[in-house]
Amino acid sequence: MIQHPIKPLNIRPKPTETQQWGFPGANSTTTAAGSNLPPGSHDIPKANEHTLVSAEEIYQEVTSESIGLDTVVYKSDSETNSDYYSVKLPTDFCFYDFKSLSVKKVTGRVQAKFTRAGAEGNARYMVEGVSSLLGDGLSAFDLSAYDFKYLLHFILLLSYPVSPRKVVAECESLEHIQRVQEGLVADSTLREVVNYDRPILKETILDKDKLKALDLSALSNFSLGVYTMRDAIDWEENYAPKFPKGRADEEAQFIYDLAAYLKGGTLEERAELVREMSVPQFRALESYREVAQDHGVEATLKHICKECGAETVTDVTVSVRDFL
Repeated sequence: MIQHPIKPLNIRPKPTETQQWGFPGANSTTTAAGSNLPPGSHDIPKANEHTLVSAEEIYQEVTSESIGLDTVVYKSDSETNSDYYSVKLPTDFCFYDFKSLSVKKVTGRVQAKFTRAGAEGNARYMVEGVSSLLGDGLSAFDLSAYDFKYLLHFILLLSYPVSPRKVVAECESLEHIQRVQEGLVADSTLREVVNYDRPILKETILDKDKLKALDLSALSNFSLGVYTMRDAIDWEENYAPKFPKGRADEEAQFIYDLAAYLKGGTLEERAELVREMSVPQFRALESYREVAQDHGVEATLKHICKECGAETVTDVTVSVRDFL
């Protein structure tokens, strides 16, 4: 996995994730029947059909009485401007009051933002750069952290069809490790720098049926949302530095991680709501979070160890360094 000397944005990364300067990923359990990533590996998806979903509810059927036939049909920038490409996000826009997303290729101004983000180790500049590439007046800060990671892959493949990258792959063969421990081979033989152009991408689409099947009656007085990049940056800049590693840090992560899945108000205001929740309420919110966060893209790379011939699968993550 690509390692960067910058602390992670994850409020509470999943147990399977590796701490690094990348953006949060998701465990892939359900893959799309096909792919929505750009050319060079996949086809550009066609523009999304306009879907009528209330901004007040996660799901709501819209009847014919809700909209008149003479209503003006909204067209996204990808339909009216050839510089933009439509993107179908892993959440299928479930948590948003917008139902389409358009993005264009990286420009020099955006590259400057990415360069500053890499130089200062500040993820805010990267999110700002991605926001400037979006059409329809949308902001990348409002995307879920997992949709944002997917969008980074999309932009990378769209803007840099050939993008040589490197990752340190570590052999996990027990026999190889045993030989190193016995002093038969050097410890350095376990690690190898692998050059690659694009990883294997496994996309995970949000399972809306699982969300609908949840018993969330205990949360009837709360508005539910999703962990966004705005929350990720807010945590990184304003909260993470306040909590040293240890018990206090674990308690804070528990509160703020759940708060990120509530909607409305500041992160601190939502955290206070979590602090006052009953056991049935925060248990229900934990169940909701488990399903709501299960979307995105997982990138891996297979390589054969030169020393022992064992195949290793290495997780890789897209980060600002890949755009420099």
